[in-house]
Amino acid sequence: MTKLKFLGGLGFRDIELFNLALLARQAWRILQEPTTLSARVLKAAYFSESDFLEAELGPSPSRIWRAVMDGKDVLKQGLIRRIGTGEDTLVWHMNWLPRDGLMRSVSCLSSTPLVTVSELIDPVAMAWDQEILKQQFLLMDWEVILNIPLTTRR
Repeated sequence: MTKLKFLGGLGFRDIELFNLALLARQAWRILQEPTTLSARVLKAAYFSESDFLEAELGPSPSRIWRAVMDGKDVLKQGLIRRIGTGEDTLVWHMNWLPRDGLMRSVSCLSSTPLVTVSELIDPVAMAWDQEILKQQFLLMDWEVILNIPLTTRR
């Protein structure tokens, strides 16, 4: 019979994963509560010209910023974009397909890939353009895309 070894008597099996989870939680707080003092200080010091999700490590990061960036990387693996108008969502570089596992398209069938999700939407009908979907995506991807609801607001 094998006994499980717990660290620190608290029941944590992998302290590194637990630490990453806590760092991801801090990244989530910065993303959701950007007006807190800690979020404003980090923004002023490390990403004053960009969005938190696009922030980079920079030339001389503190240990705190390095840790927050590790948490952001973990957080980004599970984040998925809401489409809205699709103007700010990059088709091939962002998570936007609601499914388990890979939340991006598998591959592009076209020799001229589209850039933003808005290019997949018929602006008159405010619905997915099925012909474009069939030209750009594999069947497994465009079936998922057709089930994503679109906003009717502009």
